[in-house]
Amino acid sequence: MESIDELLNLIQRGAETTVSMDLTVTRTQKSSGYSGWHLGENLLKYIEADGLTVHYSSNSLHLTRGDEDILRGVGSMRWLFNEDDFPISVNSKDLKILGGVRFYIDPLSIIRALRITATDPSAITKSSVLERDTWVIPSATHGFHNNENQLKLVEIDAEAGVILAVESNRERIEVSSVSFPSELPDPTWVGSSIEWANPEDQINLPETVPHAVSALPAQPESPRHLRIWISEDTLEGAYPKFKVGESVRLALHFRNDPAPIASLETTRRGWIEHLGDPIPGPKWPVRFIGDGWSADSFITTPTYSDIEMKGWFSYANDIERNDVRVLRIYGGIGVYNKPERLWQELDNTTDAFQTKDIRLRDTVLDVTVDGAVSPPLQPLRFERGSTHLVDGKLWVLHYYSPVLRCWDLETGHYLGQTFVPVSFQSADSLSFAEQFIHNDDIAWRLVPGAHALSDPQPWSPSSPKPGSKSPLHIPEPWELMSDLTDGLYSLCAYSEYESRIALGRMNAKREIEICPIPSDGISINYATRVGDEYFVNLWQISVTIDSDFHITSLQYHHPAAAPWSWFVSEGVAVNTDENQIFFVEQDSTAEITHLETLPDCSPQIEVHSPSHFTVLMIPHNTNSHTRSLPVPSSISIFQSGQWITTRFETAPGEI
Repeated sequence: MESIDELLNLIQRGAETTVSMDLTVTRTQKSSGYSGWHLGENLLKYIEADGLTVHYSSNSLHLTRGDEDILRGVGSMRWLFNEDDFPISVNSKDLKILGGVRFYIDPLSIIRALRITATDPSAITKSSVLERDTWVIPSATHGFHNNENQLKLVEIDAEAGVILAVESNRERIEVSSVSFPSELPDPTWVGSSIEWANPEDQINLPETVPHAVSALPAQPESPRHLRIWISEDTLEGAYPKFKVGESVRLALHFRNDPAPIASLETTRRGWIEHLGDPIPGPKWPVRFIGDGWSADSFITTPTYSDIEMKGWFSYANDIERNDVRVLRIYGGIGVYNKPERLWQELDNTTDAFQTKDIRLRDTVLDVTVDGAVSPPLQPLRFERGSTHLVDGKLWVLHYYSPVLRCWDLETGHYLGQTFVPVSFQSADSLSFAEQFIHNDDIAWRLVPGAHALSDPQPWSPSSPKPGSKSPLHIPEPWELMSDLTDGLYSLCAYSEYESRIALGRMNAKREIEICPIPSDGISINYATRVGDEYFVNLWQISVTIDSDFHITSLQYHHPAAAPWSWFVSEGVAVNTDENQIFFVEQDSTAEITHLETLPDCSPQIEVHSPSHFTVLMIPHNTNSHTRSLPVPSSISIFQSGQWITTRFETAPGEI
């Protein structure tokens, strides 16, 4: 096969060819056992290929087994035959055929299934089926799961382009006879049929449920009572858990768009606190502060005082600012993705009516701020953000607030906590640079043990040095995605069907050499040269490329189980496995040193020079029920040819 374009043209020719064929199957393992079912709005059906006869043209198809009809189709219409008296009539876009049979009735689907545009033409070999010459096309897809239906290869007729064999991990489907009639009988079904409908459309709500209410009562008039709408979308799949009489803390929106149901709208008076620049409309984001409550909202006329607004309260997935006590609960029972609701009054949302397909979808709470009990205070705990090593000290910045902590690298002693005089809102712009911590405008010198940093200095980001290199000339159809440093580049090429990925390297003539990587379009995370080899990591894929820029190894794996973790800095290549960290010379691959890692820790490695390395050990979060970012527990420093490890003194957990 000369080119992929030639192959695509042959497949297109096969999809336009009228053909009749009988299929036979050879299996290497038992089937998992498929049957017909639906998923979302599609009808799924597995069709057994063994003993099947396929009559196919570009506008019709007819599948039989002996004298038994299996599937008929004309244009976009399909008639699927089961054991019932009448076939199911269904549009082709709503019918998904499972297994290898689908490629015989939809030949163009092999282009995406095999990722043919990412296939190396040299990998396509010749063979024969029924003494007809074929092209054997291997799959360029990948998967780290042992999927019995993973497609391995397809054989197509070298002259007609029709599919003659399909092979997966479980079975090989092959034609036992094939002919090319000039035309086929019209397979249109003229008898009775049953029109297929999405089974979800057939789910009906019961006529009544316990404690049903036909309509929600009017809202209480007290300014300290609120009616709050909570949709299943805002809970992002979580089940609402509320109980009459209990106190909860909620974030609220006060909205002025049309309410989803009647009796939600109310008129409230409150103070306005502006939150930022307007959005198109214009609408100004504000905090609307009422009698014991506050809610985010928008106003269409700018103002800065107390105002009266008409709207309705909804739950917001945001910082919770309102402590309220639940007075009444109304539950809206329904089917997923359908608007109809039956309403119940509940003492506890867990008591809501439910079946396999019907459950609590929306909730309305009547609450009061009076008598609400606030939850226990949760002191702010120090959690690791960025780290910095300078002048024999470890500095750790809290991950979202302007708080620093400092340890001595020689003794491990904790030297105290230091505040950076910036607002909480701007703390995420803080960065370390040598003896300073800075934002975009101001820098403060790091002073161990200081209560707060002082003596601010002007700071301006250093400008990158003007580039002197000539522009890259990347051969078509490849395009530059990213510069991976060290003369390596992530490249992509787009086609009508999908995208391809490649690693590029610059040779001595400043020409880009290209190594395509079969990756399902997944982009390169990073690539590293170690000696004469290149190590490339993508999500679920790790690739080794030799000095001639050919793939020598391609491994599929779980995203968290890459076979290596190389990176290069200062001419030193570093690789981490489960138990050790190896430091080698990048060019010669001679080992410089290695270090055993600690159990239940992740190493944070820094190469300062070819003979100076540091490794911070970060403990894993041992509490699976909370998010935690522990500070380093120890540091190992390699200098003058030896390692010295220091454990850090434990600091107070709270800020």
